[in-house]
Amino acid sequence: MHNEQYLLGIDIGTQGCKSGIFDINGNLISSVYTEYKLVTPRPGWAEQDPDWWWNAVVKNIRSLLKSSNILPDNIVGIGICGQMHATVPISRDGELLSRSVLLWCDKRSAPQCEKIRKKVDEKELIKITGNLVSPSWIGPHIMWVKENTPNIYEKAYKFLTSEGYVIYKLTNKFSIDWSEASGTYLFDIRKKTWSEELAQILGIDLDKLPDIYPSYEVVGEVTEEAAKITGLKPGTPVVAGAGDFMCTLMGAGIVTEGRAADIAGTACIVATYTKEPIITPKLMNLHHAIPGWIPFGITEGGGELLRWFRNNIAIPEVQEAKKRGVSPYQVIDEKAAEVEPGAGGLITYPYPLGERPPGNVNSRVVLFGLLLSHGRAHIARSILEGIAFVHREIADTMEEHGVKIEMFRAIGGGSKSKIWRQIKADVYGKPVALLNVTEGGILGAAVLAGVGIGIFKDPVKTIDEFVKIVEIAQPNKENHELYNKLYQVYRKFRKTFWSLFDELAEIYKVKE
Repeated sequence: MHNEQYLLGIDIGTQGCKSGIFDINGNLISSVYTEYKLVTPRPGWAEQDPDWWWNAVVKNIRSLLKSSNILPDNIVGIGICGQMHATVPISRDGELLSRSVLLWCDKRSAPQCEKIRKKVDEKELIKITGNLVSPSWIGPHIMWVKENTPNIYEKAYKFLTSEGYVIYKLTNKFSIDWSEASGTYLFDIRKKTWSEELAQILGIDLDKLPDIYPSYEVVGEVTEEAAKITGLKPGTPVVAGAGDFMCTLMGAGIVTEGRAADIAGTACIVATYTKEPIITPKLMNLHHAIPGWIPFGITEGGGELLRWFRNNIAIPEVQEAKKRGVSPYQVIDEKAAEVEPGAGGLITYPYPLGERPPGNVNSRVVLFGLLLSHGRAHIARSILEGIAFVHREIADTMEEHGVKIEMFRAIGGGSKSKIWRQIKADVYGKPVALLNVTEGGILGAAVLAGVGIGIFKDPVKTIDEFVKIVEIAQPNKENHELYNKLYQVYRKFRKTFWSLFDELAEIYKVKE
């Protein structure tokens, strides 16, 4: 143990923080998870206190050092990833200026996005940004802060991200990486720098944004103060890290063309790797943690909808799980697997947190086709199928733009669900693979740290050595044919309900 080298990977998720120590062969030595709240004080709002993340990181590191018996001296590099687009205002001397920062799934900057659309043709700006304007992006978040809490905007020296804030707490350095910068709507995808033109359109001072680093570049070292708090060794190198999405993709081996990921977490995502962005209003593009781009589509609250189902509907399943000593999701899966494909004609439209543009930010969850013969298990299966339909739509768009998808690699917490992997294979009509890594975020972050300090020369080769396929769900032809019919109903349903979501939102609009 005394001469061994280890890497620390930290993933600041939306529902909690996961941290893990890896050896330099990619083996997970020990991991720990600390949960925290997602606060939604109004419809469309989603926020957290950044110190919840920092406190969870400190708790996790102390716990890992104790449980693994690994000496702090043997941790040679730290990589951090985090929920993307969190917008953390911080003063020059490091004072946190808000205890309720806007998160990636917060929609309150929709009016600011509308202002941008009125000023310019966003379909022209897509050539600079790679994306349509969205309330998820950091730029509109900062606009909201400037217009609604001008004192915070004025005091802010830099706006950091979730991982940027934790990196600052560890190193006293202000930073942002390629991937998070590309999700600001202030980044020029051609020049890979901040855009003066976009900053002018949004009315944002570019000096308030940190310097951009490659995700695997060392930006600082653990300070004496941070070392005392965490138990780490002072001087331990910390790399710029990346969005949790990018590190999760690295942990799924989405590092070369032709591979696609099906991610099931708080957000449920379909993503692929390309050398250049796919410029279309139907997809979003973010820079990868390595050179290259990730075109993707997202269901922002897919995993959150399952958690809501667990907490509010599946009470007997939760009780059964407690008695058996298993996860409630395992019991929910078992019940869902007993229901026939198609959930007896029950279709779930799965948007508890609205949609990103070009979807409708006012979308909600709809259970369509509910009968008295349906029970909790039908609803559970219908949620799994509804999210799979969203993923099919994203994958179809990618293939329309020339991407060839042979197989989907399942990753994230939901990838552990055998029934869900099979449902997805049947909906796609393509195989869905389970990997030896289910929580790729911390592995991706650790690999970035290893590249930054020179242990790994090539992140692509390293990941392909570490990540292996262990099981494949093959599509069932009969089920695929049924799902094709239900998928068409789902798509027509989307068009039918589009304007009704807006009408409902208008009725319940919060008066400022």
